[in-house]
Order: sequence, then C-alpha cells, then structure tokens
Amino acid sequence: SVNEPRLEINLPDGTPSILEQLFGADNWERIDNVRTSLWVASPGARVRAVAKYSANSENFWGGSQEFFTVRRDFISLTRGPAASIKQAGPFYLYDNASGVRWSTLVGENPDQRKHAVIFRITKHGGVNYSIGDYIIAWEDLAEEGDYDYNDLVVLLHNLAPVPESAAVK
Repeated sequence: SVNEPRLEINLPDGTPSILEQLFGADNWERIDNVRTSLWVASPGARVRAVAKYSANSENFWGGSQEFFTVRRDFISLTRGPAASIKQAGPFYLYDNASGVRWSTLVGENPDQRKHAVIFRITKHGGVNYSIGDYIIAWEDLAEEGDYDYNDLVVLLHNLAPVPESAAVK
C-alpha cells in the first residue's frame, strides 16, 4: 500500500520486509497512535538496535538516558548495540539523527510529523525477543523523508506504552 511505510511490506523484488526477516511473517501488529508517545520501563527493561539503513549516525535516547549510537548499517537481532533502561517514570523515546531529534511525541518533532512507527510482537517469541516486546521503526528525515522507516529499528523488552489517560502533560 502506498500509505504504509515500506518497512512493513515486501519490496517489489519479493524481498521480505525487515520485520519478516527479524521476527517472522505475521508475528507483529502495528499499534502506533497518540497513546504510544510515553513509555514506562519494568524491571529488566532493555533496548536493542536491530536494524539501521541510513547515512546518518543514529543516537537513541529514552528521556534523559542516552542508550547508544549506531553508525553502520546492519540487520541483526544480536549484533546491534543494546542498553539496560534505568529511566524512571513515563518518558519519551528519541532518535537523534545527525543533530536532529525525532521523538515518539509528534509535537516534539521540528516538522510536527510522525517519525516513529510502533509494532508489538504477537504470536511467538524467539531466543532474542518475546511476545509483547515492542518494535519502533524511525524515519530520520524531515517531512517523513523517504517514508521507509528503516533508518533505525529498535526492539524494546519490558517496556510498555503509557495509556493516554495516565500521561502527565
């Protein structure tokens, strides 16, 4: 579909999407909406970069905690940098791409547009991920750029979106 980020669909040559390569076909559901802007960590929370396809250096943050920087392109459930999450309370997630900060909160973005597409693992876990884990795919160019949302793809374990009614603004 033209209106869907290319991360979710097979390429014209039939190559499986990043999500299918990493997590299997139909093992995720798209859940992004205004209720997924804030996140809260449970004990054992961690984040891992699982794919990157961008000329930019991607620096990933949660609230005031810098998690990691990714400079080279790759796709892997084990090779990407990872971090334990120590951030307390609800927080936003940010991708700082070569000096421009893109947030899970649309109103925080310089162009006021969505730069994160969010998915949840739904049917089966694997050695490196679990049912209920979240995936966030980022677009790092203004005006949603080339609309591929593969500039940085991160896997969130033991994190959950905060219900909109519980969010403090």
